[in-house]
Amino acid sequence: MPKAFIVTGASRGLGLAIAQALLKESHKVFLVARSEDELRKLKTQHGDSVDYTSADLADLKVAPKIVASALKSFGKIDGLVKESISELRKSNGRVIFISSGASSNAYIGWGAYGTSKAALDHLCAHLAVEEPSITSVTVSPGKVDTAMQKQIREEGHTGMSPDVHASFVAEHENGRLLSPDQPGTVIAKLAIGATKTLTGKHYRWNATELADFQSK
Repeated sequence: MPKAFIVTGASRGLGLAIAQALLKESHKVFLVARSEDELRKLKTQHGDSVDYTSADLADLKVAPKIVASALKSFGKIDGLVKESISELRKSNGRVIFISSGASSNAYIGWGAYGTSKAALDHLCAHLAVEEPSITSVTVSPGKVDTAMQKQIREEGHTGMSPDVHASFVAEHENGRLLSPDQPGTVIAKLAIGATKTLTGKHYRWNATELADFQSK
């Protein structure tokens, strides 16, 4: 039976790749992003399997409205956001948080970003013990070829240490950045079927513990 998911940041990059992977598996997806064009395109392509709203999650009033809209569209939620806790309890749902290596490594100029990701890891751990019916997993997707990486290459020299900035530039020049669909597919599969043995923990997208969710 198809499950219903909320995917945020779904108009590009990793969020878009996750949404496409879930749709490929015939699930229903409620998409959230500030930019509407790509969301509208996915709705046109996938019909009743997709609904969406254009919103900025920095507005704290938005999240409850997203949950209400997703429930109106699909009648249930099998994953994702904190505001849908009561619905996730009903479905023994899953929350997949997107973290970063910066959650455990310090870089000049990355204080706010790294701290926010470390807090996300801890939130995942607490959710696992406070809501045992919900499976919560944090995933570090690695260095992915996204708009954020482009911004780091173009602007990072103003706030990062020269050697770290140079390493990001080199990753791109040497073709070592990941395609969004590589970690995106793993994250989508975790949203569909992550087991309780994984809950409350942080994993790199290609960790051996996630082998069952990686493309063969």
